[in-house]
Amino acid sequence: MNGWQRIWVLACVAIGIAVFVMTMDAWPTTARDDEFHKFKVRSNELQLQIMQTATEYPDSSPGVINENNTLDKAILAIAQEEEDYRLKPSTLLSRQLALGLTSTCLWLLACGMLYTIGLVFRWVVRGFRPKEA
Repeated sequence: MNGWQRIWVLACVAIGIAVFVMTMDAWPTTARDDEFHKFKVRSNELQLQIMQTATEYPDSSPGVINENNTLDKAILAIAQEEEDYRLKPSTLLSRQLALGLTSTCLWLLACGMLYTIGLVFRWVVRGFRPKEA
């Protein structure tokens, strides 16, 4: 293995470590799903409270309720979040596999691009070398 290939291997290892760390940071777990669900429920509850207040006092909160923000849509968002959360455990493995596969593909793509850049660089450098007779 020449020096450039060794640099490529080290760069691929470094990229692999970075991809692994980012993958583990975003890895789907039931605990993460629970935290996100609590956040979404609280957000939807606050949105519902805002809508209820705007309905009760329409003069003091102009523009809060419109065709995009209605009380019915806020209630529907709460029901939709509960339904989504109910289905989350059944999709956990598939979400983990998808993230793992995506991360692996990104790492392979990055290493392939780095190798291609090295080949192009070598080709350009060879083009500038004087021709031996």
